[in-house]
Amino acid sequence: MQDVFYTYLAAAVEEPKESNDKWYIPEWVTDLGSQFRDITQTFQDLMSGKLIKDAIDGVVIGWTDEFLAPLYGTFAKSYLFTPHIADIKAVFVGWSIISIISLVALLVGIGMLSIQIIKGKKEMGQLLKVFLWSFISAGVSLSVMNFINVGLNWLTQLTLAGIIGKADITYQNLTGEEILKSLVIGIDSITNPAYAGMSLGQLMAETEGGIFILFFDVSGIIVPSFVLSMLKSIIVIIMAIFVGLWIAYTAYSGKLETLVGFINIYTRTLFAGYLMAVYWAIFVKAQTDFGADIGFMSDIGIHPAIAAPITAIVLFVLLFFVWLRPVWLAAKMPVHLNGGQAVEKLGTFGHRSSMALNAMGKRFGSEALQRKGLSWSQSSNRVADVGRRMQERNVQKAIMKSIMTGGGSEALQGVKYEAPAVWKHKTGNVVMKEAGQEVTNHGLNLLDIPAHELEHQLKPEGFVSGAVIRVDQESRGDMEKIVGHLEQTYGKGIAYNAGTGELLVEKTVRPVMRELQDAQIKSAASHGYTKNGVFIDSDKQDIRRFTKSEASRETLDALTEKLPVYTKTNLSTTEAQSAYNQLSEKGKQYPWVKQLKLVNGQLWIPEIDMPEILPLLQNLRTESTPYVRFDLPRGSQYLADLEQQLRSSGDTDLLAGFEANVTENYIMVRETQAKRLEEVHKLYRENRLPFWRTMSGKIMVIIDGMPVDHGQQPLNGMDMGSFEKLQADMLRQHEGTSKKKGGK
Repeated sequence: MQDVFYTYLAAAVEEPKESNDKWYIPEWVTDLGSQFRDITQTFQDLMSGKLIKDAIDGVVIGWTDEFLAPLYGTFAKSYLFTPHIADIKAVFVGWSIISIISLVALLVGIGMLSIQIIKGKKEMGQLLKVFLWSFISAGVSLSVMNFINVGLNWLTQLTLAGIIGKADITYQNLTGEEILKSLVIGIDSITNPAYAGMSLGQLMAETEGGIFILFFDVSGIIVPSFVLSMLKSIIVIIMAIFVGLWIAYTAYSGKLETLVGFINIYTRTLFAGYLMAVYWAIFVKAQTDFGADIGFMSDIGIHPAIAAPITAIVLFVLLFFVWLRPVWLAAKMPVHLNGGQAVEKLGTFGHRSSMALNAMGKRFGSEALQRKGLSWSQSSNRVADVGRRMQERNVQKAIMKSIMTGGGSEALQGVKYEAPAVWKHKTGNVVMKEAGQEVTNHGLNLLDIPAHELEHQLKPEGFVSGAVIRVDQESRGDMEKIVGHLEQTYGKGIAYNAGTGELLVEKTVRPVMRELQDAQIKSAASHGYTKNGVFIDSDKQDIRRFTKSEASRETLDALTEKLPVYTKTNLSTTEAQSAYNQLSEKGKQYPWVKQLKLVNGQLWIPEIDMPEILPLLQNLRTESTPYVRFDLPRGSQYLADLEQQLRSSGDTDLLAGFEANVTENYIMVRETQAKRLEEVHKLYRENRLPFWRTMSGKIMVIIDGMPVDHGQQPLNGMDMGSFEKLQADMLRQHEGTSKKKGGK
């Protein structure tokens, strides 16, 4: 692009005429020679086709500039930014007229509802609040919409400055020609005055690709962008003018579908404009970088002028699905603006995304992701259900008639009420990691030291010969009588544990054994080595600590550091073998692996490395257990009571892993206990009477298919939540049944 610029400047500046220093040649001869050279060059250009090409290019460029000139105003006002609708006089006048009509209609509704409330129909209070909010919303609607536009324009300015890298430019003040020139040569078209004298057609013709790029840019980018900019402005203007009418209709119909549809289309329109601005900024940046021989386009060797028409197609396809198609569907339903279907699609998309998240959680072993996926899935299903209910035109009318007639219209139509057909809905599964039985260790042993070498290893550490004498149960009473005598006689070399009936003897084993025999105390001795209350059996090589003194603890710690002391885990034979095999493959990661011992189906681990090994063994014992989530009927509030009944039942199998979430109204149990939960849930319902609460606080129960005011909450009641939700479901069900009969 810089080559084009330099070529243009070179053409714009005349070369200085050479001085005529050949005084003997007349000036007319020099002029005649110059004219002859011009004729020769013109003839050469004609023969080579250059003259014809230049002529065609000039015509095409001229036509292009004439064609594009009327479009510049639209690009300047609405391509990058959204117009300030409150500043447009026609919009303000139109909005004022429609708003006055809407406000009057809302005032009439407010007056009628106030009269009904005065007459004692307190249930109309909620509807009155809706009308009051609608009245306020209609009055400030234009200001709110204009404020949103201003906020979006501020965000767009920041975005453009961030992408292009020029924060000192006020992009909202750019002319339409500057906006389009920037697409061709980058931001230099704005910052470099040299390009001001060149038309847009000239710039496009002189880029790589010439007239062909000019044609594709005009037909593939500029014209479609002009149409989309015009459409964006028209939609925003129409929505601004008629917003009061849609608000009033929402209040009178009691359906949020219209309001949701309005917000949906308005948001999509603003987002579409923002996308077009971002696309423009990206390619302005690409053109600028390409001229400086940097950036992605320069790296892959594709000129942005060639890539722009191709990527523009991608943008237009995206805008079709994100914006144009929803706008068309809403235009076919100008009263409701297709809001119900938009909400339903949002819920359906949310459900699919949530279940995908749940699947990812299973794949990566994340319980949190699985739980979030199921929770969001249930919420999305409710959103989709709301969207479907919005599209049911007759149900809201039937509810209004029922409110006005005190339920008489339902009786005339033969609407039948019934409890939920499905009491729990299986939402999905969660695979949880359960630690299983805790891995513990017990006992100490010198496995690696043969019995005949034990004395040589222990005596240098200060151990002396000793024994543990186990007194028989029937002789322990007699033993306690002579313990005092033994302690006085042999001093600190004696330690007796009355709980286990074991006597630790240091050095003086034979004299003590003779005294026990003389006292006719039955006993058996295990010989070994002892120090400070720590005893090592010479046959079994077991290590025991008989006293809790600090000296015995220090002795045991020193022994563990200097000699290979092992402790036995509580793993079963199968688990021990499996753990030993798995850990044996991780010798490079854990240096203690080579010291593990598998003896008679028992896994022994080094005592000194025990704090590191036990958590690893616990992880190996972890099991993947599938859980099932069941959601209770929508709006029901009896889960807390059901949970209390279940926990008081003492059903350990069912309660193992049982989880009740009262806030989100669901239960999770192990998959193996799903049928058991169904049985317990059914038994719980059999002895209880379902009841519903109205907005005014009445307690309603169903008797013979009709809602009846029960007066007080039943003692054996089961709280099912809002009566109004039940009413809407029953009217919807009745309408569906009527349609089926009519179809037959």
